[in-house]
Amino acid sequence: MNESFRIMIVEDEQIVALDLQQQVEKLGHSIVGIAGTGRYAVELALDTHPDLVLMDIRLRGDIDGIEAATKIRSVIPIPIVYLTAYTDAKTLERASITQPLGYILKPFQLRELETTIQLALYKSKVQAELNQYIRQLDSIMKYATDGFVLIDSNANILRMNAKAESYLKLLNHNFGFPLQSFGNKTISSLLTENQSNVWTIHTPDSKHLFEVTASEEFISNSSHHTYESEDTARLFVIRDVTLQQRMQKENEEHARMAAIGQLAAGIAHDFNNILGVILTKVDIIKMSQPQLTDRSLDHLSGIRHHVNRASNLITQVLDFTRSSHLDMNPLNISPLVNEMVKLIKRTFPATINIEFNHNSSDYWIIGDPTRISQAIMNLVLRARDAMVDGGQLFISIDSIDSSLLPDFTDNIDNISSWIRIQVRDSGEPIDTSVVSRIFDPLIAPEDAQRGISMQLAQTKGIVEQHKGHIIVNAEPSTTVFEIFLPELLLNRDIAPAKSETVIAEDTNEESTILLVEDDNSLRETMAETLELLGYTVLTAIDGLEGLSKFQEYATEVDFVVTDMIMPTMDGLQMCREIRKLGSNVQLIIISGYSSHTYDEVEDVDLTAWLKKPIDIELLDKILRNEFHS
Repeated sequence: MNESFRIMIVEDEQIVALDLQQQVEKLGHSIVGIAGTGRYAVELALDTHPDLVLMDIRLRGDIDGIEAATKIRSVIPIPIVYLTAYTDAKTLERASITQPLGYILKPFQLRELETTIQLALYKSKVQAELNQYIRQLDSIMKYATDGFVLIDSNANILRMNAKAESYLKLLNHNFGFPLQSFGNKTISSLLTENQSNVWTIHTPDSKHLFEVTASEEFISNSSHHTYESEDTARLFVIRDVTLQQRMQKENEEHARMAAIGQLAAGIAHDFNNILGVILTKVDIIKMSQPQLTDRSLDHLSGIRHHVNRASNLITQVLDFTRSSHLDMNPLNISPLVNEMVKLIKRTFPATINIEFNHNSSDYWIIGDPTRISQAIMNLVLRARDAMVDGGQLFISIDSIDSSLLPDFTDNIDNISSWIRIQVRDSGEPIDTSVVSRIFDPLIAPEDAQRGISMQLAQTKGIVEQHKGHIIVNAEPSTTVFEIFLPELLLNRDIAPAKSETVIAEDTNEESTILLVEDDNSLRETMAETLELLGYTVLTAIDGLEGLSKFQEYATEVDFVVTDMIMPTMDGLQMCREIRKLGSNVQLIIISGYSSHTYDEVEDVDLTAWLKKPIDIELLDKILRNEFHS
């Protein structure tokens, strides 16, 4: 049995209308009303919302059936079937504007009426489903992150979503004209250049990168599609891959840094051991041979100087690879930079005018003062070298809101306020061809003469270890480096806590040291030097032997001096095991490199953490309570 529908009849001849009503009811449908004029038909349709309107075209009154249908469908998309005895082209052309679902020619038969009604209602149902699908598709296109553009064979834009429109604006498309190109690439050349139909397009300002993919509505028998194909439409999908490319480069950079860092860490450990042996041998010679001539002493001082230079180079490599150990504490940048400015004013050429600007005496961060000083000093020295004939050097500190940050990162870790340190000089400008790799240490020697050096790579590494960012702006008349560091927002009513000074107990010449070091040469030379200084020295080759010897001589050992990285058991684990024994012995760790931070070893209660190559004089001061660690 056919489904029953609610139908409205519009017919100005009453006898015809009643006959039509009887026939419709015989088919199992109900009549919601009969209208004899166009105006009443509009009112009745808007009031009853029928499933279908059977509309006579010729009606009495000031509007005919076509006008009435137009008014009805402008408010409600009710399907219309026209009843007419006239089939002239002009009438049908007017009627087509209302998108009727069928025509019934008078006089009509019951079978014809039934078929037309059923077909019209089926078309109406299909059209409603299609309209819903289109609305859903439009919603998807509206919020899609990709741009979709449909063009015909003449490159006219048939349809596009909002994202495509925004992308085409960035590509400088002139709307209202055919889409002949994406940026500086014409569509015809793209389709002939690349058979895969996937292209990478830069915006004119090079700030955005897009991938464009092309497809066709139909499947061609030819393996080569040409832009001039007739009766074709082509869909272009535009995807913004700017962030993706940036993240890919960052991931590649991180992987590169990790590989270099791992290599640097291994080299640093072994190299610092070698340097430590050399330094300690120098100290042994000076202590064991007091009759040395001044010339011999100068040679020994020269050896120490060059060993320190080599050690500093290792520190730079570790800084660059974000692998150096940092002593992170609340740090006021302003007095630190102020002291640095006083130093450079005394040492820089008089032809360089130096200015230091800051609006406040307090700019707090969490940082390592030594490494931050190194980072800033590297920029200052680069500026000095760029001003061979003199010039202006401006250093400034201020605090800025995160909303004012340059577009250098997408991840600011929800930090609301940043300390900005600027170093500006008026020296020889940096060549624009090398600005993009200015922090890359793997550079040609001639580039270093233009202000690019290992020191800049070191500065970037230090800044990033402090969760900060660094950028450079190179212009013909000035070069500006800007460091951005997360600001530490202190409660102004509460003074920042002062770090406690750890004072070791007084030592004497009878103090006993347990020296744990896996490098045979370094262990032997350090032991000999400490014995020359009057200490009793016990030695162990690794943490496991060190723990065993400490348990054996626990009542005699005053200090444990240990390397960090050793086989079997490292120095930190050994120190923890000693603490588990309930001992309060003084613990000193020496390390050429360690992935541990000071916060991670607070539970061990260290007297000091010293870096390799070890300075025996510094160690002696700590042991004799002349140096506060």
